Formats: sequence, structure tokens, C-alpha cells
Amino acid sequence: MPTQRTTNNDVYMCAMFSDYFCYLGLNGNFFYKVLQGRRRPKETDMDEFTTQLREVYTRVNWFALDGIGGCCKYQSQWFKKYGSERGLAPDEYLLLSLDFDSKDNKMVNYIVAKYNKQLCTNEIQKIGFGQGGMKVHGGRLTANFTIPPSHRRPAYAFSYHNLVEKLTFDWFKLNILCKCRPKICEDYPVPINQ
Repeated sequence: MPTQRTTNNDVYMCAMFSDYFCYLGLNGNFFYKVLQGRRRPKETDMDEFTTQLREVYTRVNWFALDGIGGCCKYQSQWFKKYGSERGLAPDEYLLLSLDFDSKDNKMVNYIVAKYNKQLCTNEIQKIGFGQGGMKVHGGRLTANFTIPPSHRRPAYAFSYHNLVEKLTFDWFKLNILCKCRPKICEDYPVPINQ
């Protein structure tokens, strides 16, 4: 979540490219637990991944957050760690990474937060959705959570008591992702009852 009031380098770099969000990629530690297939990495995987990624990375704010901003070294490191080494071909990893569909019942399952003493809240710096239990890194256990404001986005507050129920993937898609990239909601509409 982009903000320039941070000591987290990824979050700071994100603010250089977007006021809404930067996509890091599929983090296999929080999305799937076992190897997806028996496929072994191939020598051509990285070149294939880079070629395919170049066509789509700007459409979903999948910027390199290594100070350069473009494509594709940063993203390729994620693919190697969470895709290739887990038996996924480049196209399989991209298909999973770029699946913004609501049908899989994705839940917030990963948060990196920093406690803001002045506001008495955990400011969300990174967030992940998928299956599996919630992992929170940083912040204070009983403090509420906030998606901090940016130049174009207001702040959003969530009680720690019902964070998982309120901060849903569909809410995040409507209020964050699609505000910046409307095509995501055109391609993956949120169900009417949201």
C-alpha cells in the first residue's frame, strides 16, 4: 500500500508508481503449501516468464520495487522462488498471479503492518489474499488496522475484531484495485451483493 511516510523500502517505492497499490506477485507461502506439479524448472523459464510478463505488468501495477521500477528482474525473483521452484511453468504462475476472480473465496491472509503511535493504529503496508490462516507481521496485536491515505485515496479503518470479515477481497478489489485499474473489475466483476 503506497505511502511516503514509511521506512519500508517496498512501500516507499510503490508510492513512486501508484497512489493506490503495487502488486508484488503470487507469494506461494501464503497461497499454496505443496508443490503444484512434478515439473522441473527449465533453462528457458526465466526468458519465457519475462516475455509474457512484459505484456501485462503495467496493467496490474506489477512494478519492480527495487528502485528501477520497470520489468522484470524483481518480478522474476518472485517467479523463481514461488513458481518455478514449486513446479509451475511461467504461464501457470502468471495465470495464478493474475487471477482476480472473486469465485475462489479469497480471504485476507497476510498483512505487514507498522504501529502508528500518534494514531494508535496498525498501518497496513502489505496485504495478501488467498486461502489459509491469517499471518500478521508487525503492528500491535490488539490495535485496529488502517489502510493509510495516499494523494488520491482516503484512509480506511478496520477493527481488529472483524478484520477478516470486513477487509474482504471483493471490498479490496472495488475500493483499491479497480479505482486505479478499472479493467480488473471489467474482466473480473464483483458479485452484485457486495
